[in-house]
Amino acid sequence: MYRYFLLLKSFLVISIKRELEYRTNTILSVAFSFVWVGTTYLILLVMFGQAGKIAGWSMSDTTLLIMVYYVISTILRTFITPSIVDFAQSIRLGRLDLLLTKPVDTQFMVSCNKFSFSLISSALFGPALIVYGLLQRNIPVTLEQVAAFILSLCATTFLMYGVFFLIMTSCVFADRLNNVVYLFTSTFDMARYPKDIYGFIPQRIFTSILPVALMVSVPAD
Repeated sequence: MYRYFLLLKSFLVISIKRELEYRTNTILSVAFSFVWVGTTYLILLVMFGQAGKIAGWSMSDTTLLIMVYYVISTILRTFITPSIVDFAQSIRLGRLDLLLTKPVDTQFMVSCNKFSFSLISSALFGPALIVYGLLQRNIPVTLEQVAAFILSLCATTFLMYGVFFLIMTSCVFADRLNNVVYLFTSTFDMARYPKDIYGFIPQRIFTSILPVALMVSVPAD
């Protein structure tokens, strides 16, 4: 276990150094992540400007949901997506064979070897707006609710990783399918809005086949 801890620490250090090689690009990415969140909030203002509620969801309810989405999305794009995308590239370029010879667990190597910190600011901005949304609705928060939220967030992370990794293993059978990464990330973006606004069939797809709606709505609830 200690060996894996040292490996994870080394991967984190290498990823940070890789980000700092192009400091301007990293700074711009962080700045655009704020713009990304702000743009989404403006869309909410437009959506709810003429309607008090949409499918039973108010402005404050949807704000909470979207901010939870950004926290989970930051976890996805910081700690999961870079390594999984590199896994697909390893298959296409023939580097996976070398990983199989390493004296450590192969799934650990392909799942934790690369990280990206360009969206880390969303991890700070998202919780701040969650607190703002709670204050808007005057919702009292207890330690039990905070613990339940953190637990559901951890469960969501494992579910998200499992579904994403399962989809990407299709690259083992057809190496040109490395663009299948966009199937999950694009579908996950649809979870930023309440599942109740979608029709019957999309709701069943996003809760049963690709359960991205559950990944966001359960922690938000």
